[in-house]
Amino acid sequence: MRGGGGNRGIEMVGRWRGGDDRVRRGDIVEWRKVRIGMKNRPGGFYTLGDPDHTAVIVLDAVPSTTTSVEDGCDLSPADLGILVVVEQSVGRLPKKTEYDLSMLEEGEMWIYRPIGIQAYLGISGITSQSPEELAGVLLRLE
Repeated sequence: MRGGGGNRGIEMVGRWRGGDDRVRRGDIVEWRKVRIGMKNRPGGFYTLGDPDHTAVIVLDAVPSTTTSVEDGCDLSPADLGILVVVEQSVGRLPKKTEYDLSMLEEGEMWIYRPIGIQAYLGISGITSQSPEELAGVLLRLE
């Protein structure tokens, strides 16, 4: 999704991909040079992703469109409403933050869904083994 709207009056465009009808808890959001206004602090804003910034979504977000979302349809970031994430920056503890995407003014964002290799590649029967199980014990400390 590309920003450039919010209070600046420029249309924002996004493209919905995948077969789900919502952004789900556990999805990943990537921000690049994003500016999001703060509703509770007029004139205040968040700057995210300068350099790039990643966060984990912790609450489902259902698009508030009049029609259902489907793969390839256009979607405004504002249709997602409030995105609740947990994020961490260098030297700071992780924190939970809410971003109102109707206040997105500029920048780019992507939302990804982690998918396990079994589902992604259609492989079944994958098991894990420790190095000791594969090659025998190389060193045993007693």
